[in-house]
Amino acid sequence: MYVIGIDVGTTGTKAMLINDKGIVLKSAYRGYGIIKSGRNMVEQKAEDWWNSLVETVKECIQDVNDRYNILALSISSQGGSLVPVDKEGNPLSNVIVWMDKRGIDQQNDLLNLHPGEFYYKKTGWKLSPGGNLIQIKWLKENASDLFEGTYKFLSTLDFINFKLTGRYVIDPTNGAMTHLIDINRGLWDEELLSAAGINEKKLAEVMEPGLAVGELAASAAEELGLGTTVKVINGGHDQYCAAVGAGAIEEGELFLSTGTAWVLLGTFKQPVFDLDTYIAPGRHIVNNLWGGLVSVPTGGVSMEWFKDNFASESFRDIDNKASLLMKRAENVFFYPYFNGSGYPNYNPNVKASLMGLGLEHDRYDMALAIMEGVAFEINHAIEEFRNKGCKTGHLRMLGGGSKSNLWTEIIANVTGAPVLRFKETEAACIGAAIIAGVGCGIFPDYRDGYTSIMREEILTEADKNKSEFYREKYAMYKQGIKFIEEYYNKIFN
Repeated sequence: MYVIGIDVGTTGTKAMLINDKGIVLKSAYRGYGIIKSGRNMVEQKAEDWWNSLVETVKECIQDVNDRYNILALSISSQGGSLVPVDKEGNPLSNVIVWMDKRGIDQQNDLLNLHPGEFYYKKTGWKLSPGGNLIQIKWLKENASDLFEGTYKFLSTLDFINFKLTGRYVIDPTNGAMTHLIDINRGLWDEELLSAAGINEKKLAEVMEPGLAVGELAASAAEELGLGTTVKVINGGHDQYCAAVGAGAIEEGELFLSTGTAWVLLGTFKQPVFDLDTYIAPGRHIVNNLWGGLVSVPTGGVSMEWFKDNFASESFRDIDNKASLLMKRAENVFFYPYFNGSGYPNYNPNVKASLMGLGLEHDRYDMALAIMEGVAFEINHAIEEFRNKGCKTGHLRMLGGGSKSNLWTEIIANVTGAPVLRFKETEAACIGAAIIAGVGCGIFPDYRDGYTSIMREEILTEADKNKSEFYREKYAMYKQGIKFIEEYYNKIFN
């Protein structure tokens, strides 16, 4: 018996075929681009989502002779991207991607209608152009014909669920990204809908993740090469699916995704709101659990920037040389604020800063300081999580940064939390497969699905002496944040 996990992301779609023993039999990936159609505009084509899904699924199952044993599939998806469709579910325009910022004027109007706290306390997210509320309002005011002709305003998950089953269904983790759902009730909110200028009929049905949306429609089954008995189990937002894939499914467990941006997800028993730091609370995939999302926006970008500009060797060689310099670089600090600072000190004015270089230092001291700076930012967030009742245990780490032994060791030593890494790195895909497996009965629960698939773990414990070294350096790092903010606030104010 088999299940398929699919991750429909911002830059591409991945699919995985996994059997009932938890073995990943085949995986496939197709990339697609974004369209910068104007100032502050970021778009893509919903057809690319579907075509890539079809291609990756067909590649995964091409050697499967007993396709009747493929029982279910589920979707992990990007959140906050908008696709208007007609009555047949056909896209009426390009997708407005969650990175799009065209709706600044609409954001200001909405903040005049209600204070920022109003939106945050309902949706779990600080109001921003990267959500369907502002995108829909922008269409109403700038593309009225398109707005009036739209049958449904969809995001990624509900568009794909419709293509698969003929039903428009979204889940609360993606619903929160629309800025139109009340996360406390898990339902569309009348006041938010009114602010967007629409009613609930214009949106998909909200369904809990893990429930069956339906079986494959005949047209989808034919395109995919599957039978119509395959169940489509409602999935979720990619970060929450990745948390399931990484086993962050009990209170206090932490998941760190180390891609272009570094995203930290903590698990809580109740939603945690903070009007100073704007931690993003949301319903977890796991029933009766809540997540808290924060990010270091340029965590991964910082090392990519360093390598592009200062080093031609491999990341492994950089690791080997930088690992010897902890003492020499003790007064070298890097603040990864290329796009301003993130949680918990949001400040758009500050810029990335490298401090403390002497003639004795070289690019490897810089590399070490960059890794330390990102680790310090993550630790700052973990401290806030602990203060809010997250009983932190292991830090489960996936993504590009987890491939670096040095960076992993630094994070363990800075945070004092043992770091778990995994052989399988596509946690969102695996999380979707686990959701599909639980939904069709292959796995009894999410924990069993996780332990069946993610067998090989690498544990990195904190070193007592190095942790003490970083405790002192971290205290100095936090002092530096104050001076950097004071400096740049004077420049921009």
